[in-house]
Amino acid sequence: MSDRYLGMLGCDRVQRDQGIANLVVPGYYEEPFAMIEINSTNIIVTMKWRVILEPDPETSEWAIWCPELPGCTSAGVTQEEALNNIREAIELYLQPDTIQLLPGAVIREVMLG
Repeated sequence: MSDRYLGMLGCDRVQRDQGIANLVVPGYYEEPFAMIEINSTNIIVTMKWRVILEPDPETSEWAIWCPELPGCTSAGVTQEEALNNIREAIELYLQPDTIQLLPGAVIREVMLG
């Protein structure tokens, strides 16, 4: 993956080590937020998401949400359960949806930066 492309992702620093690129975005995390491992047959992407845990005074459960993914929330009786639930919620949030297009519709991509 080229440094130019990584720069478009907002990364200011890329740490490379034996086929693994760690992406660092300034002001987001002190350590890499994503790891991309490329080998001869696979590309494996692992991302780190910031989540906020808040105790619910009415139920004594934990509410949890991801600020970078609007509407991505969950809860759990314990912090650990809430963390497990938000992992599933983030995976579902990031799954692409099937889009029903009208005949003649054109799909394009735009780049920023």
